[in-house]
Amino acid sequence: MIQPRDYQSEALRRILSSYQAGVTRQLISLPTGSGKTIILGLVAKELRTRTLLLAHREELLSQAMEKMELIYPEADIGLFQGRETGGLNAEICIASIQTATRHVEKLKERGYKLLICDEAHHAVSDSYMRVFNELGFMHREPDKLLLGVTATPYRSDGIGLNTVFDKIVLEYSIMTMMRMGYLCDVRGLRVFTGEDISNVHMHAGDFAVNELSAKIDIPERNALIADTYVKHGEGRHGVVFGVKVTHAMHIAEEFRKRGVSCEVVYGEMPSDKRQEVLRRYQNREIQVLSNVGVLTEGWDVPDTDIIMMARPTKSRGLYVQC
Repeated sequence: MIQPRDYQSEALRRILSSYQAGVTRQLISLPTGSGKTIILGLVAKELRTRTLLLAHREELLSQAMEKMELIYPEADIGLFQGRETGGLNAEICIASIQTATRHVEKLKERGYKLLICDEAHHAVSDSYMRVFNELGFMHREPDKLLLGVTATPYRSDGIGLNTVFDKIVLEYSIMTMMRMGYLCDVRGLRVFTGEDISNVHMHAGDFAVNELSAKIDIPERNALIADTYVKHGEGRHGVVFGVKVTHAMHIAEEFRKRGVSCEVVYGEMPSDKRQEVLRRYQNREIQVLSNVGVLTEGWDVPDTDIIMMARPTKSRGLYVQC
């Protein structure tokens, strides 16, 4: 049984008191690594009502299952994703948004009173909004609670989360969590590559991906990324973020040329193969992972020691998630 940290207990207290005060659409904002999923389990255990938890990626679903079972072992918990339909009849249903959208009529029959949205910066998308509306969580019904959690309560496209949530009931920054001693400090190293990206156009609040890739996915820059790791990385277990899958692959090639074990993970990769690579990394059979956006959310390997941001970005949200 996990003993909640002080701020996790405080989050639970604020959620419940705000709910009693009539705030039925709440948001929690805490950095990656601060145990947001633990808070979700505490809320579900306290309210003991029919619960639906939504997430958009397989890793998020499995992590939610693991933490919920840890916090609330006596609960009836099931998964609702693809061909896995056991969660539909469980007291706590952990569902992918893709499956929930396809079967929203079945979910309506279950009469959920608590709806949890993991990585809630995605909540304004059409798929999430459809489920929220169809299940009655946008109507401020006093017996229903919509609870979102995210590390980044803002979006690069300028759409505010206040269209979904009425109140941020608890928010701590990365720096605050470092000062409280719950997150490790970070030492940053800026490496100048000499590549001029001043004429790369913007799209949806960030650099246009294809233009950016053409500018930075070049042999000299990719070699510099790997050389910098060899010089400064001190053999750390880490992850590097590229701009496109081909870029991630080219970076991995440069690492391997230097004797550093490096594999690529990406969104379209078969699930079983991706899980195998992630397992090997967690077991330290792989030293570095190269990816684009797969490891920005729901990836939980606390002994990762180094993060390499090999892609420029204008997006505060993307940068913080990475």
